[in-house]
Amino acid sequence: MYTSIIIAAALFNEGATTRAALARAKALLVPGGKVTLVHVLEDVPGYIAASLPATHMAARKAEVTAQIKALADEASGITCDIVIEQGQPAATILDIA
Repeated sequence: MYTSIIIAAALFNEGATTRAALARAKALLVPGGKVTLVHVLEDVPGYIAASLPATHMAARKAEVTAQIKALADEASGITCDIVIEQGQPAATILDIA
């Protein structure tokens, strides 16, 4: 049994993978344990970022945050922290862990 579990939250399949991971985490957590849902927004290359509206990344982060929060809210009986970062996904998730 674990006191803390980190889940790399995937949104590509309407959150089904993350829901399954949360269900498994619930079975593995000790009472009072917590889950940290982590999602990393990949950096946009400079040559693309130059043509995006200045508000694009902030809007995308807000959209992702809302989706992750909705998944966390669905996970009854689990305390969830949410971490949304920008960077290279694998390295960023490892840094958080």
